[in-house]
Amino acid sequence: IMGCLTAYYLSRYGLKCPVIEREAIGSQASGSAAGLLNPLTGMESDRGQAEFAMEAYRLHCQLALELQQMAAADYCFSETPMLLPAFTEEEVADLRRQFVRLQSYGVNPLWLEGSSLHPMSNWLADDVQAAVYTSSSGQLECCRLMTTLAQTINAQGTIIKEGEVVGLKKSSRLITGVSLSDGTILQGESILIAMGPWSKFAGDWMGMNIPVEPLRGHIVKLSLPKTPLPFSIVYDRGYVAPKAAGHLVAGTTEEFAGFARLVTKQGTVSIMKDSLRVAPILRRASIIETTACLRPMCIDGLPIIGQVPGWDNLYIATGHGRKGILLSTATANYLAQLIATGKSDWDIAPYSPRRLAC
Repeated sequence: IMGCLTAYYLSRYGLKCPVIEREAIGSQASGSAAGLLNPLTGMESDRGQAEFAMEAYRLHCQLALELQQMAAADYCFSETPMLLPAFTEEEVADLRRQFVRLQSYGVNPLWLEGSSLHPMSNWLADDVQAAVYTSSSGQLECCRLMTTLAQTINAQGTIIKEGEVVGLKKSSRLITGVSLSDGTILQGESILIAMGPWSKFAGDWMGMNIPVEPLRGHIVKLSLPKTPLPFSIVYDRGYVAPKAAGHLVAGTTEEFAGFARLVTKQGTVSIMKDSLRVAPILRRASIIETTACLRPMCIDGLPIIGQVPGWDNLYIATGHGRKGILLSTATANYLAQLIATGKSDWDIAPYSPRRLAC
């Protein structure tokens, strides 16, 4: 998604570029992630990162309109409210702090406890003490998004070429092209490495360490119980979320298991145990499918976005962890600006690969 979206935004500057994909577009995490767009969770300790996530969500809302008009395709984007429950006094205290933080972003969250929780009682466990409700979140179907995006950039003149990049062609401080496994050399004025967790192997090509590891995450696809879920429930690192396509998703696990994309019974059981804890009504749902994907996680928890030190025309986008689909729009939009104009309207310096070269 990083490569295809960057190509999409580069087209605004009149630039056309090939996207080289080792397998099919969206065959890894870009096409099989849960597709939840929750900019207000998972980034509580870093305001700058949270603001970047909010900007990414704004761009997703804009992108959905653009792609619908250009491709006349529906990838089930919708704005879906989110509920954050608390079960213990300690969790309630933490949730109050989060409530204040959300207010500071101007998203007008609602504090629910006592009788105000009753409308949510069909879905929530009886021992929920309090919850925060906010409408600033959404979801989409990743596979459909990738298909729509590929069709759109192809119509704009972007060539999607299947092949495996095995090295870079260099001249002084410039990358002049990429070498493919079949011996083909593709030339280019600028090169973007956007290989997810496999970006770590490109470190040898560019002469620096890319400390990104694959973080495996399971997702359980569920049928809808009779009582529709009108919001996502996010608790700790897990979630239960309705999808506009007509089902639920529950997740997730965080496993450093190398590049093994295996679905395990342990992962599925863990997710269902956590999901039933917050939403016992899911006992009425049935499991449709369990999948797993590999997210690129950087050693310091931050994405890697920007120009690679030592090279005048080499760029990288990886390390987005569990927030890759959400952050893809802001990453691609401002990276395209940087590539095309030499500067970016958003300060992406905190995510520069230069921090890793120290």
